[in-house]
Amino acid sequence: MTGYYLYGFVAKDATRTPFEAAVPFAADVTFVPYQDVAAVVRPIDPEVFATELREHLNSQDTPDNPWLAEQAVAHDEVIGQYMDTGICPVRFGTILPSEQALLTLLERTHQDVSRTLGELSGKKEWTLRVWLDRNAVTLTPARGGRAYLQARRDTLNQQQRQRRQCEQQQQVIQQWLQHEGIPFVMQTRRPADSDSQLGVCEAVVLLSDRQVEQWQKRFAGASFAGVSFAEMNGEDAAALEHTLSGPFAPYHFSNFEAVINQ
Repeated sequence: MTGYYLYGFVAKDATRTPFEAAVPFAADVTFVPYQDVAAVVRPIDPEVFATELREHLNSQDTPDNPWLAEQAVAHDEVIGQYMDTGICPVRFGTILPSEQALLTLLERTHQDVSRTLGELSGKKEWTLRVWLDRNAVTLTPARGGRAYLQARRDTLNQQQRQRRQCEQQQQVIQQWLQHEGIPFVMQTRRPADSDSQLGVCEAVVLLSDRQVEQWQKRFAGASFAGVSFAEMNGEDAAALEHTLSGPFAPYHFSNFEAVINQ
């Protein structure tokens, strides 16, 4: 039985093979066109592949699993071939059980795929991580029960105040991204704390290649939607530091999972 492993969708005129780089399974990658778009796929036996995938994902040795690593690398490298020309990637392990299922999916989604490809054109995904300086006074517990308890209370109050600052900063950053019209997805996790910094937030942002340097400079200016951190925090103003990691394929802005799973 022939099915397809699905990497993603591209514009019909963007299809090309062989790939420029040595990509795992490159010889098997093919394209199924529909009107102005095409699915980037690899023919597989869907039952065999699905069984193998489940077994390897459930394996106790998943972190050091050669088969899983090979499949994941192949997935990322095929998608990476279209980072510049544009692709709507789908998540690793997406399987279509038959050619008819793939054609039905293309018929149902091609308009949304075409629109999304237009929105993603010339853009890539970046991970924004923001930290807040602790700017904390190290309290040395005094001798004696009452003094010790007061010092502990002061430390806890300081920590709570800093955490509230982080929550406020995250809200302001989110408002600024919205104000600037930058597509973003705020992650539930936040960067890890350190001795000198508190993790404020982690977000995935969609930026055009020409925007990246300019946007970093604006962000580093520490003024968002007309509200500076000093104005927001008063005398407790603290510096922010950030990193911008990438570029990555726009997984967070290519959401066809619900349609595929119907």
